[in-house]
Amino acid sequence: MIATFDRSRTTRGFADARGDQHTGEEQRVRSTQKSWQALSVTVVAATAAGLLGKATGVPGFTFSSAIVAALVLKLCFDFAYLPKGVKKACQIVAGSYLGTLLTVSGLRSMGRLVVPIVIVVVGYTVNCFATGRLESRLLGYGRKEGMLIASPAGASDMALIIEDLGVDNTDVIIMQVVRAIVVMAVFPQIVNAICLFTGT
Repeated sequence: MIATFDRSRTTRGFADARGDQHTGEEQRVRSTQKSWQALSVTVVAATAAGLLGKATGVPGFTFSSAIVAALVLKLCFDFAYLPKGVKKACQIVAGSYLGTLLTVSGLRSMGRLVVPIVIVVVGYTVNCFATGRLESRLLGYGRKEGMLIASPAGASDMALIIEDLGVDNTDVIIMQVVRAIVVMAVFPQIVNAICLFTGT
């Protein structure tokens, strides 16, 4: 949807000039650390952190802890690396996992979920376009960058599709990572507190 909207605006003469500018001199410099040692350390550190997060029993800490471990390696030591081939592998594994969650009975019950699905899709879409435009105007992001930052997809999803959309701006990943950590670490605790308070 984002790619279609961007192409439509571009063909109508509204080029994404801010996006072009933002991916130029202001683009953050990516690490050039690409070695099997960095790959090994990244996998081991993220796995260990994820297992520690799972051991805490706190909902969402497995995912959040792995992200934090990789971030520490990347930002503090510039020693985090995963090859691009891993992106396709993650897409295949994620798609396969989601596919295994669907059942015949679940598909049969889709009828009663039509209204909630419409509400969620419309709400997310409006927020994506409105917030993306606001970020583009106030913060100078390009059209696609603003919408991707406001997209309801997670950090891992954005990392998988950002290059497919022709966006070369690490700010999108940074914003999504921060959002993912906050959502995965804080929101489950809020839900648990509400359920405990209401007795549900």
